[in-house]
Amino acid sequence: MAKIADNEKLDLILSAITDLKTDVTELKCDVTELKSGFTELKSEVNELKSGFTELKSEVNELKSGFTELKSEVNELKSNVFRLESNVSVLNDNVFEIDQSLCTLQTDVKTLSRDVTLLKMTLENETNRNIQIVAEGHLDLYRKMIQATSTAQNAESLIEMHSIRLNRHDNEIAALKLA
Repeated sequence: MAKIADNEKLDLILSAITDLKTDVTELKCDVTELKSGFTELKSEVNELKSGFTELKSEVNELKSGFTELKSEVNELKSNVFRLESNVSVLNDNVFEIDQSLCTLQTDVKTLSRDVTLLKMTLENETNRNIQIVAEGHLDLYRKMIQATSTAQNAESLIEMHSIRLNRHDNEIAALKLA
């Protein structure tokens, strides 16, 4: 299973938070509409109260209006119940995001501490060891230069001795012929 990079995790969390913000905005719109409905309902009830004496003769009409009002109240209760349910789900989601964010913060702190320890190890151990190896290579390089110089001197001497030996061989051969 491939591990998700920290940036991708942050992008996923940011996307989830953006979705939640959208849901909250929609929820606010629903609440505003609900408040508007309440205002309209209050207005209708006030009209019913002011016209109550006038409507005594029309009791049958009032009963039918009352039945309609009950239906609307039941529908309103149903809407409020759904709204409360949605808010509860939203609260659960926010809680989960908070927990995920806390976990992410802990992971980031751990990662930061690990990076700091790694930097300290590099500075204190690795860089020092590299310096020791470099110093050792410098000594070896100097010795190699010295050995190369000695080898070149030895080759020069061997070449000179070869030339002298050839010359002596030629002189001996000339003496033998004479």
